[in-house]
Amino acid sequence: MAPLPRTLIGAAAAVLGSVLFAASALGESPEEFYRGRQIRLIVGNAVGGDYDLGARLLARHLTRHLPGNPAIAVQNMPGAASISAANYIAGVAPKDGTIFGSVSRNLPSQAVIGRAALKVDPREFEWVGSSGTSTVVCYVRSASTVRTADDLFTRDLIVGGIGSGSTQSMVPTALHRLLGMRFKVVEGYKGNADALVALERGEIEGLCSGLSPLRTTHASLLKEGRIRLLLHSGAFRLPEAPDVPSFYDFAKGEKVQQMLRFLFASDNFGRPYFAPPGIPADRLSALRAGFVATLIDPALKAEADKVQLDMTYRPPGALGAFVRMLYATPPDVVREIQEIVPSP
Repeated sequence: MAPLPRTLIGAAAAVLGSVLFAASALGESPEEFYRGRQIRLIVGNAVGGDYDLGARLLARHLTRHLPGNPAIAVQNMPGAASISAANYIAGVAPKDGTIFGSVSRNLPSQAVIGRAALKVDPREFEWVGSSGTSTVVCYVRSASTVRTADDLFTRDLIVGGIGSGSTQSMVPTALHRLLGMRFKVVEGYKGNADALVALERGEIEGLCSGLSPLRTTHASLLKEGRIRLLLHSGAFRLPEAPDVPSFYDFAKGEKVQQMLRFLFASDNFGRPYFAPPGIPADRLSALRAGFVATLIDPALKAEADKVQLDMTYRPPGALGAFVRMLYATPPDVVREIQEIVPSP
């Protein structure tokens, strides 16, 4: 029998080596795997917003609650209202447990509506958990002649947008088309912080965004009366502005109510985190256990309280149930919503 060519022997050795390495890695405990490693936490939103602040606070404390105490590096990957980050985490990133991330709470509803740029399916995400709750508010500069929500039916309000699928763009467009409120969206801002700077400069007159930044990094805007709240997405009154009406107060008919519930169901999704499909089960379990342990850690809670950042824990099962509920929306309702929300 003729000897095998050296190139074939070398190739076989390389394949065998990779197989043995993979088998060894799969045989490692999570503690053995994570010790001495670095985990990347991808944030699908710009620096300075509540997603970014929440992720960086989480990262500072999470390392203590993961087996092997790996280092955690936060990497911002803004673009297309978190679609870029979602495509990367679920479709491109290593599935070995070294990468997980945070995406927009609006991403699951955007997936149901259908976005060509979104190449991955949220039903396949391995949810790690969520931090915080969210209420959307629309507000204006104090100098605006729009004094109340009723004024939105009689005059235009120019607000800033940061891209299709974002809260800043989607909310005013939906309220304009569903309720007849006269919002005019100016696109092109890089993130919520960028839009807030434009608001203070007078480039735009108003903004629709999450309430969280107005309780944390930009709390002075509200406390000093530099902005005025007009509307919110919650089912209950806002503690800081109990007279401000909800979007639902202006909804006429069950169909409009149903579409509003679809669009703003993400209020309860908080800031969601997920790992790629295919991550080893024991490493996913370690991430999930570390996540909840971090959010109930008194040290994290004390730091969150200082900056008034809501870090309320929501379990992965609740996020999965939320996504399934969205996908169960009747097709005729989804078709109507597709006509209402901004297209890319």
